[in-house]
Amino acid sequence: MITVSEVIKNSCLRKYPVTCGLNGIDNEVIRSGIVDYEFSIEGYIEKNNSFRKGDFLISSLLFTHGDEEKLLDMVQKLVNLDVSGLAVKNIFFSSIPDRVRNFCDENQFPVVLFDNDIYFEDIVSDIDGLLKMSDWVNKAEHQIGIMLGDHLTRYEVEALARDMGFFKGSNARVYWIRTQQALSQNRMKKTVKEYANYFKEDRRSFLFKYRQFYVFMVIQDDENKKDSQVLLEEALRLAGHDFMQCVIGAGGVHDSMSELDFSLREAAWSCQVATLLNKSIMNYHDMGIWSVAAAHCKSPYMIEYAERYLSPLFSEKSDSTKDLLETLITTILCEGNSKISSKKLNIHDNTYRYRMNKIREKIDPNASDYIFYENASIAVKIYLLRHMDWNI
Repeated sequence: MITVSEVIKNSCLRKYPVTCGLNGIDNEVIRSGIVDYEFSIEGYIEKNNSFRKGDFLISSLLFTHGDEEKLLDMVQKLVNLDVSGLAVKNIFFSSIPDRVRNFCDENQFPVVLFDNDIYFEDIVSDIDGLLKMSDWVNKAEHQIGIMLGDHLTRYEVEALARDMGFFKGSNARVYWIRTQQALSQNRMKKTVKEYANYFKEDRRSFLFKYRQFYVFMVIQDDENKKDSQVLLEEALRLAGHDFMQCVIGAGGVHDSMSELDFSLREAAWSCQVATLLNKSIMNYHDMGIWSVAAAHCKSPYMIEYAERYLSPLFSEKSDSTKDLLETLITTILCEGNSKISSKKLNIHDNTYRYRMNKIREKIDPNASDYIFYENASIAVKIYLLRHMDWNI
């Protein structure tokens, strides 16, 4: 979504203040247009549906000949049509009359007054460029969602990748990025647009967004010797983020056309596990069994297994049972190391051993040490991934 505020900040109108209707700067802009003669013909607006909701209009107000009543009548009609805002050239009005100003303030209808330094065509061109770029960002996000959610044929993946700007005969690596602080969707879109403009001549790296995450893709081929992590750090720096303050998941290197969906999923799963394990970066190929758990944590069979295996620890709602569950989870996260686990739980080694014996009695009494850890590890990993606040 593009707002009036973004239109003003990112077009040749940026040096001109909003003279009234300031509370409407978050109005959505869908189209741009020029208005003048339409209001000089009585009934023309009503009959021709010239303007619609979401329009940002530019006018010299020639038809008013400086008549305040005609200006007020026009603004009232534009507000009734849900027009987003208005930019006025200061030919007949060096300032907006008080009655019009008050009406605009009351109805959150922003008006910008500009001078002869800029042309109508420049304003329209800038706005249309912003709208086109916003459409591109939204389209790319939708395409990423399709590749994450659907089992596509290689031909379908190639078509999506080609539409996103990738080319045949190259390999790509995807990084899934979670910033330390939640960002507004508008700010993320702006960052993606700025990156695309900055690197429009360089087709080695691409920055997209998907919901609350950034998605960074790097082309890796024989001509591109620059380390992909260096490109990633550069992209984050341009976006105003510290590499060390982000959680990053790195997918494997795949064909940029036919296997882009593989790298996207791997990067997303890696970021999910990195978040869970409080790590700043996680490579998919270094995840071990976590890669299987993350890929299948939504499978009804895996969910049923985890719930069934761990159910004895949920059947009794007591403090001691909660302690047992916490102990098992900590053990799995500490990769079975009893010393580290007891220290992290802040309990004595004997207490830790007692709890582990009770856990095994409850959930897997006949298993050997190795089989118990294998069974528990998969169940706990599925349980933790299922209970994460993770929206992809």
